[in-house]
Amino acid sequence: MPNFVTNVVTLQGIGSDNRFYTIDEDTKHFDFNKIIPEPTTADECVAKYGTGYLDSVDEEGHSLKRLDHSDDRPWFDWYNWHRDFWGTKWNAFGTGIIDDNTIQFQTAWGAPDPIFGALSRMFPDIELRVHSEYEGDGSVDSVYLNGKVVSSVMSEEQM
Repeated sequence: MPNFVTNVVTLQGIGSDNRFYTIDEDTKHFDFNKIIPEPTTADECVAKYGTGYLDSVDEEGHSLKRLDHSDDRPWFDWYNWHRDFWGTKWNAFGTGIIDDNTIQFQTAWGAPDPIFGALSRMFPDIELRVHSEYEGDGSVDSVYLNGKVVSSVMSEEQM
């Protein structure tokens, strides 16, 4: 059974900025595809993210590593792509808009650090604050500025 991570993100105006959401029957879902879009074809994947086992970062800050080509999926393995480019195997779920500057959502197994970095690069002069609570395993409080972590504090679950 996967552990879930509850992520609380604070960034000026994020709660009301519809660029980051998919809207389904008047419900807003924070959507990683709005920040780092998942490729839909082999050509698009190769054009945006390269091929093979690279270990670098492109000009937009996307990680270029572990693209897993196989006979079944000749262009990439969605699981590894999600883990490498989003930092978690699934898109965000359980979105809650706390206020104009704060949202909350859940992810599976880990915090979406590449998403936080990319979101921070979109607003290079504004601090992005993140609290990621790992189910039964502590939390991490991070501050990003221009795509980089400028502070990070971990706390372990009290037994």
